[in-house]
Amino acid sequence: MPLSTAELTRLTSENEIITVRNTMNTFTVFEDASRNLSYLWGPAGDPDGEDLQEVSSVVLRHPGFRRAFARGIYEIEDAPEALQEAMEAQKKAWEARQARVEQAGSLAQRASDRTIGHGVQCIAPGVRGEICGSYSLAMGQNPNERPPLCAEHIGLANQYVIVETDIIGPDGKAEVVWRRASLVRARG
Repeated sequence: MPLSTAELTRLTSENEIITVRNTMNTFTVFEDASRNLSYLWGPAGDPDGEDLQEVSSVVLRHPGFRRAFARGIYEIEDAPEALQEAMEAQKKAWEARQARVEQAGSLAQRASDRTIGHGVQCIAPGVRGEICGSYSLAMGQNPNERPPLCAEHIGLANQYVIVETDIIGPDGKAEVVWRRASLVRARG
């Protein structure tokens, strides 16, 4: 229901909080740099309730806002239940955004937990019987996921097995080493 001129004049002269609805099917912004005011409305019918905002009635003194109001871009909402519904939708949308931020942070933390890298010496046999000794980067929290082999020897990974030693580490678990498995043929 449009406001009467008398009601509009009364609101303009008082410094009250009013509820303004955007009627456009796009986002709208009102800024008044001289009063340091800036408001953003979502498109009409916004499911997150962003098409309805509480603003200072001071905006009614601004010629640009009054023109937008006269053109029907904005209308003053006087139904308290509409404001309550919009505020509840805004709160739910904000909580959903916060949950997404928290989930993204959790995913990033898990990703960083998995991408710890450290240099390891390759244990493949070298040319003269010694170990290769080239360094490669082992990624992940568990350094024993795969044998420490350089890029040249990574194809030998299926020839290595993990073996527990009698040495107990600081974590209370037996230390493990990678050994090259040997196949012995039985004759007979």
